Amino acid sequence: MLLCWLTGANLCCLQAFSVEETPSGEERWYIVQIGQVPVGYIREVSCRLTAQKEGAPEKIVTETEMRLVLNRMGSRVELSSFFSTEEDFRGHLLAARSEMKLSNQITSTEACVRGGTIELRSSAGGKSYTRSIPYEGELFGPEGIRMMSESHLRKIGDEVTTQTFVAEASLVTKLTRTLKGEETLDIARRRLKTLKVEESLEGLPTRRTLWLDEKGTLLKQEEAGPFGLIEVMLAERASALASVSKGDLAVEMFERSIVRSNIRLPRNRPLERLKVRLVHRNPHLGWPELDRPHQSVLEKTARTLILEIHRPPLPDGTAFPVHLTEKNSPFLEPNAYLQSDDPDIQRLARHLVVREKDAFKAALRLERWVAENLTFDLGLVLAPASEILKDRRGTCLGFATFLATLARAAGIPARIVFGYVYALGMFGGHAWTEILAGEEWIPLDAAIVNEGPADAARIAVLSSSLAAGPVELALGGGQQLFGQVDIEILEYDVGGKTWKVPVGTESYTIEGNCYRNPWLGVELEKPDAFRFAQLNAIWPESILVAMEGPAGASISLDQHEVYPWQDAKREALRKLETLIPGGKKLNFVTAGGKSAAGVANEEGSRAALAVARGREVFILRVEASDGLKILQELAHRLRIEEEPVPQNE
Repeated sequence: MLLCWLTGANLCCLQAFSVEETPSGEERWYIVQIGQVPVGYIREVSCRLTAQKEGAPEKIVTETEMRLVLNRMGSRVELSSFFSTEEDFRGHLLAARSEMKLSNQITSTEACVRGGTIELRSSAGGKSYTRSIPYEGELFGPEGIRMMSESHLRKIGDEVTTQTFVAEASLVTKLTRTLKGEETLDIARRRLKTLKVEESLEGLPTRRTLWLDEKGTLLKQEEAGPFGLIEVMLAERASALASVSKGDLAVEMFERSIVRSNIRLPRNRPLERLKVRLVHRNPHLGWPELDRPHQSVLEKTARTLILEIHRPPLPDGTAFPVHLTEKNSPFLEPNAYLQSDDPDIQRLARHLVVREKDAFKAALRLERWVAENLTFDLGLVLAPASEILKDRRGTCLGFATFLATLARAAGIPARIVFGYVYALGMFGGHAWTEILAGEEWIPLDAAIVNEGPADAARIAVLSSSLAAGPVELALGGGQQLFGQVDIEILEYDVGGKTWKVPVGTESYTIEGNCYRNPWLGVELEKPDAFRFAQLNAIWPESILVAMEGPAGASISLDQHEVYPWQDAKREALRKLETLIPGGKKLNFVTAGGKSAAGVANEEGSRAALAVARGREVFILRVEASDGLKILQELAHRLRIEEEPVPQNE
């Protein structure tokens, strides 16, 4: 099959074979679209291998090549893969092989089916890892499923169920196809009669719709995804290849997986508790299991769910090195992505935790190194830990992967968690790390760092060691939630105070010239000659409010976070120096008598001031012919409360 079929196979056991076409053996090309935008192609071909050596079995090999080119918020992302499966002439799966390129390296997986056991070998960065998956009964591959569809799906309501292997999730499961009707479609410049089929996999929530020909060969496929409808359509070779050059996934499609927050949270200190309401846009997908340590489901209907998340307390001293037990040993094992047996990674881990006697404090040292030494790169999907160490780049998943790898290399049990995190006015898909301290899983986030455990501004959906590869993060709960829900903040605790957010509350208000954000404790009055231009920006923008004036003049107020080990006032000065290098140092007093550091260029056309508050820095910038004069006036119109006051007080 196409987007989700079997990775893994061992073809080294092949002897000499000659090639013949199977009934479905012609080369097939498909265009992949997301939200009706072409993003890549799939090429598939099935061949019959006739044994030349007497007594050797004959086999069917299906090869699938896929290439996608996406635009993730301005960064080009390329994904490519090659899958190959072997089956006998009855369609029983014998072996498979895959190669996936999600970064600079290729990660390969080989699998052999040997009478009740699937033997897996994954390789990346010159290192290989093996494991096995038991199963019972018969196991069919893509050609076997095609043959069963051809013979059993004849009239509406007919159903075929068979056992198969979904390597992306290391899952042996039942696949069911049900014939829903017949349709005539325009496909590849032809008018074709098709069988409309619903396909589902036991244990996975998403149902996909297939359109097959009378031989059971795929003509079209549709499946809901976080960025919009994913479509695979049979096409001519030239059209399929051309779809790569058109692979610009519009930014707003990625924003479909981002959930705007009803309010903007203060980040001056860690969030201790968060209560949210999730509203499902597609209730038929159901809810994943969201009850976890420090995260509880309070209410649930088919459409809504109320969730409460608590920041775990600082763990009591856990002896380090950690004592190996039956419970924690699986979370110390290396794999193709968490390469904790890599000598360079082990040396780094040992160096960072030398002489440390507390496991959690050792983990905090590792977290700080990752936060300070990795650069965020939206152009990557996922790289093995050895590549991350070499290139020092990654998305949040790369940060989480490398922290978990370092922890395992140091002897601290660790895993990766995938879910939503709050950042700058939105909840977005995110990955972080959990370490096992005694009997408790404690979250650490090297991409959004807190003092001690990660705070409560996150929703955990699933956890993984990536032993089955990165695709498992998108299955199960990921399919049910990402791009499918809205999130509303109901309550939160900061600094020992509880904030309750009434239904329908606005994140900010505008009264005349005055912008007020009570949740942040921020107020700014604009000059009469300016107009409000931007008021509700979200990550990756840091702007709270922006204004435009005559002759291209501009004003903006930004919200930034600093690391817990950084001095916020020093960081404010550094940010000012970065904005206006070599500028004249100034001092301002804002409304309420709060002092602020400032800087301006020699002409006074660019000027900025910064206010530090806890782990936040607010920066007010002006660009205008008389920018310094405007900033001096604005300083007295800017109010930043030292501690925002809960609205219910």
